[in-house]
Amino acid sequence: MKLGLLLLILIHWQCATILLGKEETFRVKSQVLETDIYINNEKKGTNFVTFSFPKKETLILRVHKDGCKDFQYEVKKHREGKAIFGIFLDFGLISIIVIDWLVTGAIWTSENTNFILDPDCGNSNISQSLQ
Repeated sequence: MKLGLLLLILIHWQCATILLGKEETFRVKSQVLETDIYINNEKKGTNFVTFSFPKKETLILRVHKDGCKDFQYEVKKHREGKAIFGIFLDFGLISIIVIDWLVTGAIWTSENTNFILDPDCGNSNISQSLQ
């Protein structure tokens, strides 16, 4: 009984990871030359970066240029609709609540993964996300 339950959890965990993934790929660009891009306060590059980030973690993007005011943005997340398939497996008790939500974070997806962020250098450019 316990072995069967463990096997069921492991199989479902793999399915959730394959279907929804545990990470998302983000692209951040600045239109202001020589702008440093920070991911959760760690410098990742200048002017343009592409990176993968775990879905279950909070993601804060920040751009910095000397002489300008930094711009910071916390990426908003929402529940992924495909994660409800676990209801058919075990009424969602283990597959959705434990595995998809707590362990892999596969239940969450970011509202946007492509961003143009500019520091405030006194001009009228407003930081925004790509559509």
